[in-house]
Amino acid sequence: MSWLFGLNKGQASPPPDLPLPPPPVGGEGGEGGDKPKDKWSNFDPTGLERAAKAARDLDQSQEPLSPARILISDSCPTSVRVSWGPVLPDSVEEFQVLFGPLPSGEARSVTVSRNQNSTLLQNLRPNTTYLVTVTAQYHSGRQRALSAKACTLEDSSVSGCCEGDLLFLVDSSGSVSSYEFSKVREFLGSLLRPFSIGPEEVQVSVLQVSTQPTPEFGFSAHSSGESLQEALAGMRQLHGDTNTGAALGWARERAFGRGTGAREGVPRVLVWVTDGVSSDSVLQPMRELREEGVAVLIVSTGHGNYPELSAAASPPTDRHLHFVDVDAFDVITEELRGAIIDIIRAQRLSAVEVTSRSARLLWPALLSAGSGFYVLRFGPSQLDPAQHRNVTLPGSARSAPLTGLHPQTSYTATLTPESNLQYTAPLTVSFSTLPGSVMSTRGSVQTGPHVPTRLRADKCTSPWSASSRDASPACKRRRERPGLRSEVRESRAGSETVD
Repeated sequence: MSWLFGLNKGQASPPPDLPLPPPPVGGEGGEGGDKPKDKWSNFDPTGLERAAKAARDLDQSQEPLSPARILISDSCPTSVRVSWGPVLPDSVEEFQVLFGPLPSGEARSVTVSRNQNSTLLQNLRPNTTYLVTVTAQYHSGRQRALSAKACTLEDSSVSGCCEGDLLFLVDSSGSVSSYEFSKVREFLGSLLRPFSIGPEEVQVSVLQVSTQPTPEFGFSAHSSGESLQEALAGMRQLHGDTNTGAALGWARERAFGRGTGAREGVPRVLVWVTDGVSSDSVLQPMRELREEGVAVLIVSTGHGNYPELSAAASPPTDRHLHFVDVDAFDVITEELRGAIIDIIRAQRLSAVEVTSRSARLLWPALLSAGSGFYVLRFGPSQLDPAQHRNVTLPGSARSAPLTGLHPQTSYTATLTPESNLQYTAPLTVSFSTLPGSVMSTRGSVQTGPHVPTRLRADKCTSPWSASSRDASPACKRRRERPGLRSEVRESRAGSETVD
């Protein structure tokens, strides 16, 4: 270090093995020192311009993206329409639409041509939220996916329509795998979900087939759809032998007898879900049940004896006997439900969707096409029937929305079928509106086809939404009847007709 103190002046620089001292970063004081540099000292103002230009070049080099937006529309109890855009037939090979119920459930998919941007999803559950994902498969091999939530509507066409006792005979023996039994449970839940359950509506009982017939629950066990669904989901398989004949005898003697909640004077239906195998004969007990007025419907998930099953089912067998794989129950659900409804459809007038100022009346088909018309009279129950409103409806009508009602008021409605070909007794119903503010003093009737409602964009899903963040946890719905509202106009005769 002698060179630092002026020694060895012949050396112009430090010894080569010593590092040079770092350059000064600023003076300790005085005017000659440089000011300390901050973190922005090396900032290049042209960097943002270069980054923006690179982004523009990259964007121009990429092909348009699809799907860029999703729209859910035309929502019905068992279907919704999914649309997306844009359509890029030169870039996209095909679209895949994946959909399944929330919070969890088995997903299904459909393939859509590259030239289309819409598809109708069918065989859905009423009043259920679905997650829908549309994926574009590009020719280049890459994919792009976008999701949205869709909500199906409540099935008001089934609600309040029927009155009857349904007994389900379920194969719970060892010939049925655990997976098959779980699919049967799901099938029963889906089949029965739209019905109104209760002592004045539809009652359900389940009898499990095993070595010994084992009742899961009787007709009076459940008075709500929620309670019934929980019971079906909690069913446990028994295993053992498949003694169906013994179970049918038990059903005839005890299940439809007194003490189980079975009712007199209502339609009775037995639905037998089987894998097609039975250890004993079923023809005689089935014949005895049918002779006592029980309608027998059969769903076979195996390769059963068709002549035997055909003889056991109530005619017509094309509607009352079904062969199906456990993974394809949804194929027959609506058809089987329709067959049950045809048997237990109540010949009565029902009031549903009752609010403080409106209600909807439902009734079964009482008149054949073109054979007559209906006269509907309704008004506050405390008034004389002569003061009730008088409305004429076409013979094809099955429902009538009543609007402009008074809150917290009892109403009586009478529906009279008018026909020169047949006589049908009038139907009457009484109901009470809910509390609320008075908005109108004049009642009216709206008629026309029952048009499914669209989803509320601000609640259920946002139109052309790129994600499901706009969907609310509970799917809200509103009723729209575009172009079909009819006004009630008074006639000179004191009655009313509907345009």
